[in-house]
Amino acid sequence: MPADRPTAEVEGSPAAGPADPPCASRPPAAWHGPVWPEDDDDGSPAAGAEARPGGTARHHPGAPRAEVHRHREVLVASCLAIAAAFAMVEVPGGRVAFRGFTSYPLPHACASRAILGWRCPGCGLTRSVLHLARGDWRSSWHSHRLGMLMAAAIVAQVPYRVLALRRSDRPPIPAGWMNAAGLALIALLLLNWLAEVVTARVGSV
Repeated sequence: MPADRPTAEVEGSPAAGPADPPCASRPPAAWHGPVWPEDDDDGSPAAGAEARPGGTARHHPGAPRAEVHRHREVLVASCLAIAAAFAMVEVPGGRVAFRGFTSYPLPHACASRAILGWRCPGCGLTRSVLHLARGDWRSSWHSHRLGMLMAAAIVAQVPYRVLALRRSDRPPIPAGWMNAAGLALIALLLLNWLAEVVTARVGSV
């Protein structure tokens, strides 16, 4: 009786080999979770390039930490300035003091005026804002012609910084516009100061 021939392998089927035992344990696949920025991350594309294979830069959602801190600092400073405008008054001598403590006026904040006796471009801004907080528009204008504009800029910082903190990935106003507004305000202060100097010289001649 002829011996049985082995059954021919079906084309494309795997080669015969030892079968895997049932319930064989296999190592789980490695899982790579999201990579979050460190505390000292500055938000630059190069930061954390070694956090992923191949040295690719990780994605940093939102604004850098330094920018967030700046928004918070300006927000706090603006709120304190607004509170101080209602808590302080002008006393004789061109100085300011807290309400209820008018006998203890604060020293002049301007070093140029305190040491040299010269008015700087910002002299009178504090008193102008204080008068504006009391509703005295005429005294505000007399103290400094740009006091109202400065007060508006301080008040506008509160909603702007709050929105910037809530939408850190997209600032409400582009940084270029904010820088231009700051430079324009500085230019107006200088022009106003030059006008006062020229007016004083013409009046004294």
